[in-house]
Amino acid sequence: SPPPPSASPSPPPRSASPSPPPPSASPSPPPPSASPSPPPPSASPSPPPPSASPSPPPPSASPSPPPCASPSPPAPSASPSPCVGDRTLAEAFQQGCTEVTGDLTDGGACGDVNLPHLRYVGGNPELLDGGSIRVLRNDNLASLTMNILRRVGESISVRYNDMLASLTMNNLLHLPITRAHGYCLRVEANANLTSLTMNNLENVYNNIDVENNPNLLSLAMPYLGNVGGSIIVLGNPNLASPTMNNLENVDGSFVVYNNANLASLTMNRLENVDESISVEANFNLASLTMNRLENVGESFVVRGNDNLASLTMNQLMIVIGDIDVYNNANLASLTMNSLDNVGGGISVHTNANLASLTMNSLHTVWGVGESISVRYNDNLTSLMMPFLDGTGGGIIVRASPPLPPPSALPPLLTPPHTALHRT
Repeated sequence: SPPPPSASPSPPPRSASPSPPPPSASPSPPPPSASPSPPPPSASPSPPPPSASPSPPPPSASPSPPPCASPSPPAPSASPSPCVGDRTLAEAFQQGCTEVTGDLTDGGACGDVNLPHLRYVGGNPELLDGGSIRVLRNDNLASLTMNILRRVGESISVRYNDMLASLTMNNLLHLPITRAHGYCLRVEANANLTSLTMNNLENVYNNIDVENNPNLLSLAMPYLGNVGGSIIVLGNPNLASPTMNNLENVDGSFVVYNNANLASLTMNRLENVDESISVEANFNLASLTMNRLENVGESFVVRGNDNLASLTMNQLMIVIGDIDVYNNANLASLTMNSLDNVGGGISVHTNANLASLTMNSLHTVWGVGESISVRYNDNLTSLMMPFLDGTGGGIIVRASPPLPPPSALPPLLTPPHTALHRT
């Protein structure tokens, strides 16, 4: 018989029957907090807050082209150490470089730059390239100080820096390290430069050029002894008195030209110049002193120095080229009492106030044509060359009024190669 109703299969009770989950468990959109929605404002991709936004620097640091890369103090971990390769001024400061093995360049540095740890640039004598300092066309650099710098491997070039007022390297000894390296120290066209100071510089193995710095007042190289090339001081209208009191030898030329306010030039230890000496167009030059000068390898020229009153060089013995002294309006006396031999000619003319010309030891003048030409010196009253005994050409003396007797020149011993004309 069919099972009783209690045992008959019946649907499971309601509680166990499959039913949709309660509302809380029913599949429904996640609550707002879990719904995929844009991140909250704090996490949304948005421009950085104003404090972190790139903003132009304040007016005082604004990059007036080129951009200004002013150095900042080195990080505490950046202890002074050698730097291999090239560096800018800012990098050398930030990294505390004691040596830069390559070139040191301005890199847009601005303001007052001091490199307190730098001793050498290209300091390895075996290094055949690199080792120069170049500061060029920087309108933001105000001063550059390297007071423990000792040596530079090749050259220093500081040119066309309109705001640079001071360049100081008080412990620099040698530039460059050997004669095989480098070419010069060149300081040119720095519109506001007022002082150039190298108080311990002893040797420069090639040229020194200080040119066209309109506000330069002071040029100090008091211990400079030897220059392997030329010295050129040109077009510095406010330079009054360069200091090179220990200069002894110049292998090239010594040129001082067109420095309008130059008042005195004193070289009391200078003995030898292998090429020419040229002191020209320094309109306020009143004193020129070279008391120990003995030899000039080419020409000796003193021209257009309107305030120069006297020129005395009593140790000068030999000039291989010409001696030209002319257009010095106030020159009253010219004395070279040790001069023995001139390889070229002697020309002394158009010195309106010249009263006496004395060369008491002169024996030979080898210039052809007019070996000695003395003319247009309207106040000349004394011409003394008592030991002159030979010339390579003629002698012209034109004085107005004529020179008084006795004859300023002795009878010449080698006619017809020499002839004396007085007018």
